[in-house]
Amino acid sequence: MNAGVSIHAVDVSAGVPAVGMSCELHRIEPLPARLAEGIVLPSGWWAPDDEVVGQQVPNGLYEAVLHIDVWLTQRGTPTFMETVRFRFWVRDGDAHHHLPIKFTPWGYTIFRGV
Repeated sequence: MNAGVSIHAVDVSAGVPAVGMSCELHRIEPLPARLAEGIVLPSGWWAPDDEVVGQQVPNGLYEAVLHIDVWLTQRGTPTFMETVRFRFWVRDGDAHHHLPIKFTPWGYTIFRGV
């Protein structure tokens, strides 16, 4: 995969992709803007409404917003987490920035994958 930002979300406590979970991508610096919004597909991959996968993104500070609380609540799973916000730097807009998130109702891990 070339440039851009992608997200892959899995509920590891249930062993399932977070199908239907809403995710957003915002640029924080240098000029704040909402870049994309979409849901997670059955594959676990985020499907944004604007193309941010395979497209160059300018260098700057970005924020992925993952609505884990809403998704878990819709499944009838209690959670103490709310929306997860993950800020990260893009320092090479030609590179791909993959953000896998693995979560449970009690916590999460997110990192830059390949």
